[in-house]
Amino acid sequence: MVSCIELILDCKISFFSYFLKLKSIWRLRMYIAITLKRYRAVKEAGEIKMHVGSVAYYQLMLVCQAEYFRQLLKPVT
Repeated sequence: MVSCIELILDCKISFFSYFLKLKSIWRLRMYIAITLKRYRAVKEAGEIKMHVGSVAYYQLMLVCQAEYFRQLLKPVT
């Protein structure tokens, strides 16, 4: 069950990797791993899976949005 969650999140990370810096990707993966390890013993795995996925995706979107607007605001020369 944990490997399925990591696979889905890795696909989202690779899709947005054009907009992310390497340091941001590493920090996001570390956060996901810590969260999954904490909830491994919980019986309702489906509920936790949705929670972990939404938190990781929301954090990823914040980083992508910030990077996108940073690129937009650069002066064109």
